[in-house]
Amino acid sequence: MRKSYRRRLRLWSLASLGAILVFSDTNFSSDWLQSFALSEDNPQIWYRAASMGHTESLHKLTSYATVNRQLFWLNRAADLGDQDALYQLALASEDESEQKRLLLKAAENEHIKSQFWLGLNAKDDKERIQWLSAASHQDYLPAQIALYQLWLLRGDFEKAMPWLESTADSEAESSLILGRYYWKSGDYQKSKDYFLQARTLGSSQAKQLLNTIEHYWWEGNKSLEQTAFSRVPENRCSMQIQPLVNSLDGMMKVLDLKSQYAKDRRLESLSICINEPIWVPKKQLACSSNWQNQGRLGCDLAYSATKLDASHFTHLLVIADEGKANVNNGVLYLDLVDTYDVFVHELAHFVGFADEYPLSESLAERICQVGNAPPNLVLQAPFPSVEEEQLAQEEANLVSDEDVLAEEAQVTYERPTLDLSYWERFGQTIELSRARTCNNHENQAFKASHRLTFMEYYDTKYIPPLYLAMWEERLMSNDNLIPAYINLGQALERRGKTEAAQYWWQELKSFQQQETAPFPNIF
Repeated sequence: MRKSYRRRLRLWSLASLGAILVFSDTNFSSDWLQSFALSEDNPQIWYRAASMGHTESLHKLTSYATVNRQLFWLNRAADLGDQDALYQLALASEDESEQKRLLLKAAENEHIKSQFWLGLNAKDDKERIQWLSAASHQDYLPAQIALYQLWLLRGDFEKAMPWLESTADSEAESSLILGRYYWKSGDYQKSKDYFLQARTLGSSQAKQLLNTIEHYWWEGNKSLEQTAFSRVPENRCSMQIQPLVNSLDGMMKVLDLKSQYAKDRRLESLSICINEPIWVPKKQLACSSNWQNQGRLGCDLAYSATKLDASHFTHLLVIADEGKANVNNGVLYLDLVDTYDVFVHELAHFVGFADEYPLSESLAERICQVGNAPPNLVLQAPFPSVEEEQLAQEEANLVSDEDVLAEEAQVTYERPTLDLSYWERFGQTIELSRARTCNNHENQAFKASHRLTFMEYYDTKYIPPLYLAMWEERLMSNDNLIPAYINLGQALERRGKTEAAQYWWQELKSFQQQETAPFPNIF
């Protein structure tokens, strides 16, 4: 009985609605239709209600048409002024000019997503900035993020700043960028506040940054400074590397390198330990990408030379903001963009390994001397021509022209053979191959591998077994190592502190007098 009643009531309602739809010019109030439209799932009803100004029905019509890909109803909704419908029609259009026309129409009516789309897909920066700014001023978060990224890409941090601040409460990356900015500016508390905000938003990187600051930062605290410089290494190795950094980013970089080194099974046989890094403020560890006009990265180590203890390290690893990676005596310099592969490559220079890519003429003149070859190379002088050999023989034996002519056809000239005795000692496979090291020198270099090695290309991870055997052996003799003590003594002397420098000269002398490396690998 109740079902029958409800059915009759519904039929009566639909009949009434039909009358309204047919006689739309009657004086019936539109309120009933609009109320009825909200309870129905019928695009015709929504359209009729929307035509009478019912906004919610218009939105329902557009939503229905979008989900069901009904272009007819999208067009009807667009005719009624719905900007979302225009946007959806634009996305559905395969005609590029028609698509842009629809998007422009919606964007000019303050439709945020259309403005954002036009900004992202603009062909020039002026139009891109125009539409991204329009959407950003309507508090559209994706547009604000895109806009600050655009300004950062163009190197204009001042224009990026307002949008970074607008998004920092909602986006972890914005908070991270601001945290780094204020740290570099010296506003450490504000920096930490932004890092805390980023951590709250779920950033694991912000958590790492805060932990790093808490564990390593000591500027202005003499007690913590003394603790940092006097920390005794947990492990002792033949090569004990002390990292020094002068920035938060540098500390994050060296901790990452240290972590990767600990996991690198290729190098696990090497007696190399990396100490806990020391964070030295920039004013006490000033660096330059053109150190002493030599076109390479270098830093002033004078302050550190007055704080470091020679018994805690043999070599230094210094991370600076930018500059070309290099090894200078006992110091390895890297910048923030250098990878772990670059670190391993440069680390091999500490035991005398030479690059296997072409050296400059000046460097080749020093490296490519027969009789003084790096451990990973053998060198061969150029072969003399037949005429040069004949002339040398004539001068040595004072033979006559007739004797030369008579013997010429019978003479065979032996080419000098390569001395591989050093390599052969290690009992490893030798795959003799030309190396490019001395391409800018008259002598020819050879390596022991047919494959590209880590000494030729940074990102080539291959280290031949022979190289590892030589590396391991060379670490066990101080004759093969130059400690950072010489760099520290020189740094003090450049400051006129000759008396303080004597400490390092004495430590250098003691190091050189030791027959074997000071610390066995106890891993």
